[in-house]
Amino acid sequence: QQRAWGMDDLTVVPRHLLHVIAKTGGVVLGAFADSGEMVGFTLGLVSRDGGASETYLTSHMMGVAPEWQSKE
Repeated sequence: QQRAWGMDDLTVVPRHLLHVIAKTGGVVLGAFADSGEMVGFTLGLVSRDGGASETYLTSHMMGVAPEWQSKE
């Protein structure tokens, strides 16, 4: 979040919340370079539309470190 968008410490989604999202059906995925460095991520939340019984995944964030953007 900080590398992709320049967010400061107060505006990033904290690690403990990412853990809760993943444990309750959401998606928290990282993209890693061969070196093991995390260069991208995506975050999706479990959602429901009003009183509907169907649930779905809402994409909330996706980011890639600037030096990895537009690479093939």
